[in-house]
Amino acid sequence: MHRASPDVAGIVVPKGDGYGAWMWPAFVASAGGTLLDEQNKRVLLDSQPAVDALNLWVNLLPSSPRKITDSAQAFETGHAAMTISGPWDVTAIHDQFPDLPFGVAPLPYRDRPASNIGGENLVVFKHSAKTALAWKWLALLIGREHNTAVAQALGGFPTNIAAAEAAKSAAGQDPSYAVFLAQLAVAQPRPAVPQWIQINDEVVAPALDRALTGGQPAQQTLRQAAGSARNLLGWPQSG
Repeated sequence: MHRASPDVAGIVVPKGDGYGAWMWPAFVASAGGTLLDEQNKRVLLDSQPAVDALNLWVNLLPSSPRKITDSAQAFETGHAAMTISGPWDVTAIHDQFPDLPFGVAPLPYRDRPASNIGGENLVVFKHSAKTALAWKWLALLIGREHNTAVAQALGGFPTNIAAAEAAKSAAGQDPSYAVFLAQLAVAQPRPAVPQWIQINDEVVAPALDRALTGGQPAQQTLRQAAGSARNLLGWPQSG
């Protein structure tokens, strides 16, 4: 695309920021990897699938220059042929750019289909005075009856399986929503460690940025990131 039309980028490559770090795990999973092995206390940020996922983004940059994709709404205005986003953007694009013809496809993968899920977590504080009531409230939010309404309020889809199946039927023939619903079956959650948001924003994001804008080799920047993550987690440096 960029070769044929130099003023159009092939894809909006994610940046080395918190949002880019949120999207990157899906590409790691699609290359057959994962970020953490919580059970065995192993950090896998510098594993080969992770390196391959980051190199994929780096290799897309020549056909997707930042000078083009950094423009406001590059995809919506026709300056980028593709972008990576979620269901929260579909309605906004339809509303703001009603004449833009676009389609939705699953994330490409090398070894296995994958996508992201989550970003939000429901918690009950350890010393809450109303622990039992709080658990009932959480159960209500994630139950079949109400999970769809919660998901719609957040711009996504329900994670309750029964609610998701009902949403799939309600989506009808809309091909855009059908794709996102299908991706729920292969979506990967965030690592279940309290330090993850700090690792995402303060370790993974800068590591991605060093490769995407600073030219540091993916293996090197991710090795540094893995060491930092192990320090934050208090896990063995050899794993």
